[in-house]
Amino acid sequence: MWVRLIAWRAARKVSEGDDASRMKFPFAGVAVLAASIISVGYLHHSAAANAREKVLADLEGLSGSYKLRVDGRDVPNAGTILTALSQVDDIPAHHSHPTKSIEIEVEDGAKAFRLVLGRDSERPTEYWVYYPEEDFTNGVTTGREVGRITTSALDGY
Repeated sequence: MWVRLIAWRAARKVSEGDDASRMKFPFAGVAVLAASIISVGYLHHSAAANAREKVLADLEGLSGSYKLRVDGRDVPNAGTILTALSQVDDIPAHHSHPTKSIEIEVEDGAKAFRLVLGRDSERPTEYWVYYPEEDFTNGVTTGREVGRITTSALDGY
């Protein structure tokens, strides 16, 4: 949209008879475009950081009597999976994408939450972690991306 506005302004100046050599570079348009891109990046980063803090707080607040299910099945290595989930971090992108989805449900008394993990397309032990409760797109996406983990505890799923 901003690029079209900049091109339209330049074309308008030429059609109004301005000398092309006197046309000024559209600094204001470029500044608005750059500010928009930076703002969206900052908002995405801070929203992911907030969701990561919420997930980590939920994981740290679990009692010893929690139940963990992976794709609807109880798992014997729940402690290993929770340890891996508590290591969620903002790992830089490396031109890959999530593939197979794995749903993790955690119940602890009256408190319950769900995470969706996507296995990385290039690194089979890396998982993209999503928090569906933070999905502002009404199901278009998997939820708010929280970060990524590296573990072999989910290899069988």
